[in-house]
Amino acid sequence: MVIWIALLGAICLWKLSFRREPEKTYLTDYMSKEKTNAVRGIFILIVFMSHFKSYVTLSDALPDHLYSSFLTLLRQQMVTPFLFSSALADHLYSSFLTLLGQRMVTPFLFLSGYGVMESLKAKGADYVRSIPGKRFGGVLFRFDLAILVFIAVDLLIKWPFTWKQALLSLIGWDAVGNSNWYIFVILVLYLLTFLSFSIFDPQRESLKGALLTTLFTLLIVFSFRATGLKERYWYDTMLCYPAGLIWSLYGRRFSDFINRKTILWLAFTAGIVGAELCTIFVWRLHDSFLAHEAGMLLFPIAIQMVMMRVRVCNPILTWCGKHLFGIYIMQRIPMNVFKQLGLMASWNKYLLFILCLAITILLAWSFDTLTDQLWKKLTSGRKKQLKT
Repeated sequence: MVIWIALLGAICLWKLSFRREPEKTYLTDYMSKEKTNAVRGIFILIVFMSHFKSYVTLSDALPDHLYSSFLTLLRQQMVTPFLFSSALADHLYSSFLTLLGQRMVTPFLFLSGYGVMESLKAKGADYVRSIPGKRFGGVLFRFDLAILVFIAVDLLIKWPFTWKQALLSLIGWDAVGNSNWYIFVILVLYLLTFLSFSIFDPQRESLKGALLTTLFTLLIVFSFRATGLKERYWYDTMLCYPAGLIWSLYGRRFSDFINRKTILWLAFTAGIVGAELCTIFVWRLHDSFLAHEAGMLLFPIAIQMVMMRVRVCNPILTWCGKHLFGIYIMQRIPMNVFKQLGLMASWNKYLLFILCLAITILLAWSFDTLTDQLWKKLTSGRKKQLKT
């Protein structure tokens, strides 16, 4: 299964470049919509791989003798069978996704926070007033339509769920076979942003608003942790959103400073990557929540450091990033159907991966196209009513 990670790596290499304007020391457009969509595209494909992993049985339990006799295999020139064994391929695939863990969703929250703050700086109070309808309402509208699709599919394939689950799933608190926690979290974060910037002017007091949003987010994180209402993955990446708000305020100045000289950029990048590796080590050794949180925050920043100098952007990745919501919310439908039909256990996992990805892409495009049209009609109707 590691072939899919290798293929994703190959896609990332397509059109990769280091070009920049002659008078600039770094890619000043690294936070443009096109480039950030490419980053989203990379990680939504990784999320797909992670979700698919939970539906199939992987041959990732390597026999002990493969480790103990590796040198013997090397001497006997038997490395090729070892390297291309199904067990090793699945083990590498599983290990990569396990090591990455919740880090795979941190860029989404970070870039969402960044985008919201950019809009707040540009549009001010008008944008604050639009958050409940445009940001919160837009996401909830699309999500609830997806829930209706899941309920219809569940009834067809006899996927078990209760109507209480169905009702709670409409706000993301529960699920009917769909992915839900991220939607609940982003809706909460939008409300916290609205509350904070209703108190502080988004153009004159943007830092105060960002810090208040950070404080509110911390309260939510520690409330979840103290009460144990939900598993840790519900809240352990939430702080990446306010980090994105702050990056919007100071990221350009920081980028200009560290990119004055290549050696300075290298030192900062190495320091952030080194700190990230330390957080992984400490968390694994002591199960430190603070180390885990630090690791979650450092990961999207490390990505920004790389994007300052490396342009990873092509039509495949930008399309996936543009259709992030559709891919995220639709990907479990083919997986659920194949699982309920018993095909996840009987069919070839490589074929299933291709089928699930192809169906997900088709569903995502169809769902995004339909919901965008419906949302435009709904909001245009409201605008006409307000004018009259």
